[in-house]
Amino acid sequence: MDEHPEMRENLDNLDADYREMARDVVREAEALEWAEATISDSWPPALGSEEGFCDT
Repeated sequence: MDEHPEMRENLDNLDADYREMARDVVREAEALEWAEATISDSWPPALGSEEGFCDT
């Protein structure tokens, strides 16, 4: 990575951008809701389950 200092700068900027996004609580809540809905939409239904989800 020492051969490419611009890569280090880009990674530092990326880290700062992610920290800034994480401070936005509303955005994070919306992202979590979206991610959970996406996973449940694509998860295969459990065998023998009427709703498609296992009771755990």
